[in-house]
Amino acid sequence: MSGYNSTEIGTIFRRPITRDINKVVKVEQEDERVVAQELEEYILTAGLERNFTRLLEAIIDSERGSTDEVGIWISGFFGSGKSHFMKILGYLLEDRTLGDGSSAADIFCRRTEDETLKGAVRSVGSKFYSEVLMFQIGSKENKAQAESISEIIYREFNKKHGYAGTPWVAEIEKNLEQQGLYDEFKSIIERETGTPWEQRRTQSVFVRNDLVNALVEVNPGFTEEDARQAIEDVQEDLVITAEKLTTEILEYVENKETEQGDPRYYVFLDEISQFIGEDSEKLLELQSIVEEFGRQGDGKLWLGVTSQEKLEELVPGVLAHKEEESKVGDRFDHRADLTSEELDEVIRERILQKKEDVVPTLSEFYSTHSGQLSKDYKLESTRSIGSVNEEEFIECYPFLPYQLEILPNIFAALRGRGSDDKLTGRERTLIDVTHSVFNEPHNLKDDTIGSLVTLDVIFDEIAEEISDEDRTTIEEVSLPSGRDELARQVLKALYLLQQLDWIPNNKENIATVLYPQVGDTRTIDDDVEEVLNELLDASYIGRSDEGYRFLSQTERGIEDEIASIDVRAGDIRRNSKKTLRNLFENATTVGYKNDTFDVSIEADGETVSETGEITVEAYSPIYRLYESVNEKALKTQSFSEDATIYWLAPENGEELRDDIERLIQVRQVVEDKERKQLSPEEKEAVQQKKKDLSRLEDDVQKAFRNAFRDGVLIYNQSITSTAA
Repeated sequence: MSGYNSTEIGTIFRRPITRDINKVVKVEQEDERVVAQELEEYILTAGLERNFTRLLEAIIDSERGSTDEVGIWISGFFGSGKSHFMKILGYLLEDRTLGDGSSAADIFCRRTEDETLKGAVRSVGSKFYSEVLMFQIGSKENKAQAESISEIIYREFNKKHGYAGTPWVAEIEKNLEQQGLYDEFKSIIERETGTPWEQRRTQSVFVRNDLVNALVEVNPGFTEEDARQAIEDVQEDLVITAEKLTTEILEYVENKETEQGDPRYYVFLDEISQFIGEDSEKLLELQSIVEEFGRQGDGKLWLGVTSQEKLEELVPGVLAHKEEESKVGDRFDHRADLTSEELDEVIRERILQKKEDVVPTLSEFYSTHSGQLSKDYKLESTRSIGSVNEEEFIECYPFLPYQLEILPNIFAALRGRGSDDKLTGRERTLIDVTHSVFNEPHNLKDDTIGSLVTLDVIFDEIAEEISDEDRTTIEEVSLPSGRDELARQVLKALYLLQQLDWIPNNKENIATVLYPQVGDTRTIDDDVEEVLNELLDASYIGRSDEGYRFLSQTERGIEDEIASIDVRAGDIRRNSKKTLRNLFENATTVGYKNDTFDVSIEADGETVSETGEITVEAYSPIYRLYESVNEKALKTQSFSEDATIYWLAPENGEELRDDIERLIQVRQVVEDKERKQLSPEEKEAVQQKKKDLSRLEDDVQKAFRNAFRDGVLIYNQSITSTAA
């Protein structure tokens, strides 16, 4: 018995597959245990090492003289690790000491053999006293009212340094602190309310009266009216601009300079491109902030951001309708672009790296199944996707190489710019998703070698990021056959696959991503095809150019309207004749044996053209579905009609009839919808139906053409097949 038959997947990895890994990337991480784990498990590819070295050396160079080149732009698709990269950079700059006495620099340097990078890490820690303010900007935005980037940074800066989150309250706190009255003020609040000021100031109902009473007591000669006026003055005068923000941070930094040497302050904003969206004013404000940091800070203040787009890709799109030329592209001099290859390497090493003594077992398994793996376990694609070889199989298992290639692209499509991204700060990392499939609730770790990760399991891991509407549709699917569980798997796989326009959503690809193990695939192929047909009949899915498409709830509603359209035989025959006219209107000659004749055309009893002495009478599958055409009688009749050729398509017109019926129904609903006021969701659904309509028209015309190619010609009592 082969060793792989009894080897549990959970035992094959170098690192324990049950260990905790952060489910989300929180750039504002304070837990020392988590920080240490992130540093210890951070995988440094050659590309990441180059990016770290370049950015750290740019910061080190700022010691030699003032610089206004203080913008850092870190780009990469979702899941590429850009947020993680920025976190690690922040840890290195602050070089905090962790629980065991090790510094962030110590742990990081143990992860690399690059001496230049090690030198840069040590140098930046020894030359500067650094502080980092780091957060995902979208998650900090006040949803109740519009806020500028400067206002959000200003609030988070105040909170980090112990002040109130409400800007005008923080201003009063700072004024009291400058006068040496802040501690007394806080004591008065706690004495009078029984609650510490840090807690009391979050209760907006009480904060104004608390301030008035405490200000009167802490300032001799201050009346209640004076206190209220002072508060109003602060509120009215406080305007948070890029210049005000910079001045505030710089004042803090320069106070530190006298205490702790040469300071640097870094503001790192995660997912800036999603926050900006299509708002050109926000992009221009970002430009203003980095300009002010450079102008006032002289290298002491730095602004770093992460973005799904490279800077040069984001700016033209956002500023497409702006007359002024933005200089934002010139303000972020230091850039790092993270690629899918780096993420692939990180996942293979951090999650999937195998124990050395397991490699021979996996090698044996591959050798036994190599033919089937290379033949059946691959996707059809318009792009080149890596094939399965022994080395790739061992590194990726129980994923397959194509999965690690398509998953980042699926995630990027789901969370791409312009999508309905919640920007909550809770987005799952691709590293965590690949790790989680081994544990509850799927527990792939308990399976033996041979089992595979399927795409529906990946869907389950990111289900919270799928729209509630689509998720409900999938979970509540119900088919007449009762094969609801397989239907859910198929819908989940289709939903993710259709995010990629370069992978056909055909039955073969859908079945491939649902193979649960290496073995006989024929049963799964058949089952998936049957369920796809059921889902199609039940309008959970629709046809696409290259297979199938998951239908949104709005599209399903339109499908119900389409199904309710009554199509009669006369409608189908009229549409058939119209198609035949288009098909034959330019046909002026016909080849018969070795001769070519000028011809007139009659199709299904209707004259199409009268250009020749020879007449071709053509009978389509639709005509033959409703009328009797006696092939033997036509053969006999042809003996006395030497100027007539009969062209008969096969009789199997049922499928073509159904396609024409569908075409008529879709056309009527589309035309009706286009005359109405539609919601954005309905407009999108109608656009999709227009694409379906175009595809149906092409399919019907192609079906007629193929039918006549497979038909027969009858002339002078001779029957000749037109099939090639």
